[in-house]
Amino acid sequence: MIIVFAIGFLSAFLSSVSGAGAALFATPLLVSLGVSLPSVLACNQLCAAIWTPIASRNYRRGDLLDLPLVLAVAAMGCVGAYYGYSMAMCSPVERMKPLIGALILLVVTVVWFRPAIQRRVSEISQKSRALAILFGFPLGAYQAFFGGGNTLFSSLMFSHTQGFDFRLALAHSYSVAFVWCSLSAFLFWRGGWVDWNIAIPAVPGSLAGAFLGSMCGSNLSNAALRRVFLLVGAVMGSKLLLFS
Repeated sequence: MIIVFAIGFLSAFLSSVSGAGAALFATPLLVSLGVSLPSVLACNQLCAAIWTPIASRNYRRGDLLDLPLVLAVAAMGCVGAYYGYSMAMCSPVERMKPLIGALILLVVTVVWFRPAIQRRVSEISQKSRALAILFGFPLGAYQAFFGGGNTLFSSLMFSHTQGFDFRLALAHSYSVAFVWCSLSAFLFWRGGWVDWNIAIPAVPGSLAGAFLGSMCGSNLSNAALRRVFLLVGAVMGSKLLLFS
């Protein structure tokens, strides 16, 4: 229980300070303990459903969420999450890791070469809003399928389509992730995949880790947060691509 608590803490801390995704850290560690992959995925979704609201609140820091946008993206993502869960039950998630790593490295490359990834307010249109909502479907599907690094993807999407800085993009990303993870956790629970012997110590560990991690991340400047985003994304993307 102490080991699982520590894994939950470390995974949520590293994820909430950078947006890299707790599943990238927790999945290989829990699998190495002999936990079945579906039960690991279920535990990841349950933990994330509980700690993402804390991370969103800390990154928001008084700024208002665009609640209609959050609800619309979340609703579209819920449709995707259902299909993502179905894929996770019949697809070899482990074999997808190199592709996931390549996608994460692509996001890191885009952010590296485009420091001003935010769009100007004058460029934001109804088409940009509609595009953000449409992106909810693949993002929600991936969240339920594996989820690792999804906040990197959604943060980039919110920054580019809505002009949010990294901090506000993370706040919106964790808000929609809360909805998707809650639905995914319910689906895994209904399928009988939640192992409470693992989930019970992992949840409080992830809560503590997410609180400290998001507090640290929210106190960084946007420039520093961007550097953390790039560093963690590059390391985890390379690991998944080259060492899966």
